[in-house]
Amino acid sequence: LVNMYGQVIGIVSAKLSSSSNSEASVEGLGFAIPSNTVGPIVEELIDKGYVSGRPLTGISGRNVSALTAAFYNIPQGILVDQVAPESDAAAKGLTAGDVIIGVDDIRVENISDACTLRDEHKAGDTMKLTFYRQGSTHEINIQLMEETNQQSEYDF
Repeated sequence: LVNMYGQVIGIVSAKLSSSSNSEASVEGLGFAIPSNTVGPIVEELIDKGYVSGRPLTGISGRNVSALTAAFYNIPQGILVDQVAPESDAAAKGLTAGDVIIGVDDIRVENISDACTLRDEHKAGDTMKLTFYRQGSTHEINIQLMEETNQQSEYDF
């Protein structure tokens, strides 16, 4: 997004528009992030290759649907596929095959819900995970890592 002088004043993040079958089209509504908000993030991306301070658990997983949960007689949640060896989750014993069912005492059924709760924290904070393993429920407190560009395979 530029002003009349050609200076960048924002980054377009979304644009809604509509058109009909007739020749007339309707110009919609646009959204932009101000450049003074984006600037520091862009500078950090250029300098470090990632945005510092973003929390990461070091866990990669996939959603367990209601149908899959019923079929395998496990709770709906996040099936852990991989745990980063350097993560606190690994140090506290979380392993592939566990099903995460809660974050900070709030029930989660998918990665999106868990990420929303994780993003309320910052790197270095402690977060409580509730998980299911072989018929029983367990709880651990893990310290969140700082996300870097080398950890892109961990989605939670």
